[in-house]
Amino acid sequence: MEHIKKRQVKAYILYESLLATVILIFIVTLFMSAISRQQREIARMRHRQEAMAVALMAVQTKQDQLQVNGCRIHIFKNQKGLSISENHQEIFRIKRK
Repeated sequence: MEHIKKRQVKAYILYESLLATVILIFIVTLFMSAISRQQREIARMRHRQEAMAVALMAVQTKQDQLQVNGCRIHIFKNQKGLSISENHQEIFRIKRK
């Protein structure tokens, strides 16, 4: 009878430790995915900031195109205003009144 109780206790301890390990892995995975998502967002925002800095340089030097640090900026001017695009995607627009 004692052997059965000892085995049940050991099995229960093993079950609890496995359950705790699974919960810990789940929490760590959740945190790591959140950190990864945040890092991607920060990288996207830094790239956008770099594109805006290159656009400002292009406007200040009165160039229609400028490529610096991997950012290729095109500036389109017309009577309605100014449009700044990177890789054929508009990133900024100024309208005249």
